Amino acid sequence: MARRLLCQAIFFCSDRNQNSNTGDFPCLTNDEVETIGKNIAAIEPLVNSFQETIIVSSSAKSAFGFADIIARKLGYNKSIKQEPNLQAGDCRASGTHEHFLAYFAKMIRHSLISLFPQCIIHVCHYENLGCFTEHLFGSEFTKNKPLECGEIIVINVYYIEEQNRIEVRAQFRGEKSSLITFNCKEKAFQ
Repeated sequence: MARRLLCQAIFFCSDRNQNSNTGDFPCLTNDEVETIGKNIAAIEPLVNSFQETIIVSSSAKSAFGFADIIARKLGYNKSIKQEPNLQAGDCRASGTHEHFLAYFAKMIRHSLISLFPQCIIHVCHYENLGCFTEHLFGSEFTKNKPLECGEIIVINVYYIEEQNRIEVRAQFRGEKSSLITFNCKEKAFQ
């Protein structure tokens, strides 16, 4: 069965927790700047292995400022795309997570028509990534240890043509997820 890599999606957490999002340009502690620097250095070889890299950010000033920091450190000279579906919010109460999954499905559909795999770096809020890790790993990661500013989730998205299926593998905090199927039509993991 042939698997085709569609994209590698890297998600950076742009804020400390759901209570820290002021919407202002990122005000980072020295530890956060160090974490961000280490994670950018860690992803740089991944980014350099792709013909095309795209940076996508929530349109909040804090996230966009964070994306600008990443772009400068990577020498990225294109414009940063803003995506409203990456906005913060209480994903369980307001349906924000459904918007996030709708964006994820859109990203996959775009990758399906691309001529070659892309690296897509996302700057996203704590709330979305907390819910996302629960889907990907089947556990409540964020209850054990909350996401920190600058943490990353690396996701490989594959297309299995014979079965017309999308498979997702994630890596977070040194753990790899099991193979998960994503249904673009239903915008949900299965």
